[in-house]
Amino acid sequence: MQELWTYIKDKQGSFLAKNPDQTSRLYFPLMNEVGMKCSVTPELKGDISASFAQYLMPPVVTEDLPRTNNSRYVWLHMDGYPAWSLNGLSPQQQALKWTTEIEESKILAQPGSFTLIRNHPVLPLRAEITITVPNTADKVELWKVTISNHGEENVSFTPFLAIPLFGRHADNLRDHRQVTSMFQVVKRNEYGVSLKPTIVHDESGHRVNETSYFAYGYTANGTKPDRIWTRMQDFIGEGGSLNNPKAVFHNEREPELSETDRNGVDSVAAMSFSTSLLKPGEEVQLIMIIGITDHDDEEQITCRYNSIPKFDKALKETQNHWSELTNQVEFETGQDNFDEWTKWLAFQLKCRQIYGNSFLPDFGYGRGGRGWRDLWQDLLSIFLVDPDSARNEIVNNLKGIRIDGSNATIIGNQPGEFKADRNNIPRTWCDHGAWPLFALNFYIQQTGDYEVLTKEIEYWKDPF
Repeated sequence: MQELWTYIKDKQGSFLAKNPDQTSRLYFPLMNEVGMKCSVTPELKGDISASFAQYLMPPVVTEDLPRTNNSRYVWLHMDGYPAWSLNGLSPQQQALKWTTEIEESKILAQPGSFTLIRNHPVLPLRAEITITVPNTADKVELWKVTISNHGEENVSFTPFLAIPLFGRHADNLRDHRQVTSMFQVVKRNEYGVSLKPTIVHDESGHRVNETSYFAYGYTANGTKPDRIWTRMQDFIGEGGSLNNPKAVFHNEREPELSETDRNGVDSVAAMSFSTSLLKPGEEVQLIMIIGITDHDDEEQITCRYNSIPKFDKALKETQNHWSELTNQVEFETGQDNFDEWTKWLAFQLKCRQIYGNSFLPDFGYGRGGRGWRDLWQDLLSIFLVDPDSARNEIVNNLKGIRIDGSNATIIGNQPGEFKADRNNIPRTWCDHGAWPLFALNFYIQQTGDYEVLTKEIEYWKDPF
């Protein structure tokens, strides 16, 4: 790992990794505190979710990463050259992976943002893709794509953006996959694709779905895409795949579909923009906004991020937020690399608080909740890096205590949402009573804040 990572000594705690796609099991978390949970690899794989029942991309675990073609794709179609994948997943790029002609890439990452940088092996093109989940009340992932000409001759290309849309419960990866595909209702508007299944279909019951999943694309000056694909089968082509899509390699026209033709099949948000002719020193930029909402407010959300200045503002505010949090506690050991590494421990604590056990590829187990022990163990450290959040959480967590000892083992997303067991089988664990006492005592001894007890006593008097 020492050979892979190079720390950049700045206040943001960034690191640089060269040829990161040569390292297996590598991914980076991007999240916000309203519950957007994303993971991204050096090939831009990973997944995007807001809960166990709300996956925008198909869910993955670590062992899926080298096997799946599901990724965030940016393509350039160029006459006379193979289509170029900015995330390095085209057949031509993969064929060179074990040769001396491998394409070089690097990532620059810090809490709150992830940037992939890649140079074309022949043409003087440099591509940079920055991804962030803004520290706002919106459940969105944002991309800024920058393609620049560093040569002495003009270069022409047609850019494509694409992402597979799953739009349902993680269980539906295997459970009723075909049926839930049939419930997909897809809309194409002038900037992208919106997916809203008619119902939620699982073994707990079938109910009306309120969640929408969307992906909209813009140029730097707000121009809309000139072609948009909504059906996976149309974009990849007969016998094709996401890392070898016919629409990109042949620069195909968008199919003519009625609104009902778009429904009931697996979906993609794929779009192309007008051909760019870059002179030496010029660049072109694109924005992609990917989101999850329960309020049919996609257009209002996208208006907050749909330009380069808006993206840059959200990115800077997000980087500053995580920088301030990770610098709450500083270590000085005389070993600079170790001191820089410790900044990531604070970030890891917030990852645990937001992701729980089930939303990062290495921890794909359970049903999306954090365990009872996790709540209290994590709090002991969150007290140090985010005391306001810790105080609110300790008050909430006390509501999971049961007088008979069958304390919560399943933790919901909403305040006060606790269950003794997912199968409604109460169980008593010897340490479930000890952890609240230990954590609460530690908090009071450190802060002298006895109001947390007062609030909880009031709750116990009238829990309803």
